[in-house]
Amino acid sequence: MPCLSEHDNKEDDLGRLSMWRAYAGPSGVAVVVNPKVFLSVSEALSAFTSPVAYLSEEDFDTEFSRVVDNIVMTRDFLMKEGKKEFFAYLFQAFRSAVLCTKHPGFAEEKEWRIIYAPQYSKSELIERSVELIRGTPQIVYSIPFKDYPDKDFEGAELPKLINRIIIGPTQFPEELRAATVALLEEAGVPDAVSKVVISSIPLRQ
Repeated sequence: MPCLSEHDNKEDDLGRLSMWRAYAGPSGVAVVVNPKVFLSVSEALSAFTSPVAYLSEEDFDTEFSRVVDNIVMTRDFLMKEGKKEFFAYLFQAFRSAVLCTKHPGFAEEKEWRIIYAPQYSKSELIERSVELIRGTPQIVYSIPFKDYPDKDFEGAELPKLINRIIIGPTQFPEELRAATVALLEEAGVPDAVSKVVISSIPLRQ
């Protein structure tokens, strides 16, 4: 389940300090991507994107009650396609609620998640491998950086995917920027130099 964060235009030159501190490490970069591919309505990868809801227990109870009330009010309409379809949609709604609800203390993250569950819906386009992550073997599903226009899935390929890259607070920002520009150029991204900026947030010693 990859996680992304909404990016505001006012953060183009700085990034978001809370994210640098929590996730970037000593030499982190923020990859700002164009959102088209994440908002496309497509079954190509059998995956879906969803914003995270930042809810307290009370907020969650309120939202859950609202959903239940709506189901009761529209029961006849929802049951038109049959009980099996109705429960399939209901299961998806509950699964999304479980996977995409977070404590309100993290609301500044503005997180989105990509959900892929092959036990329910599998895609032949997503590769499965076992990787060693921080010393622990884990199953990893890799989303291809490839467009499938016949399946209404576009915007995943370079250079269309990359909007900009922000070099985070680090001891050697110029060296990291030069290396990042070189990698983008090797990947065929035009005008890579203009796409990589250094955050002006000072490095904390």
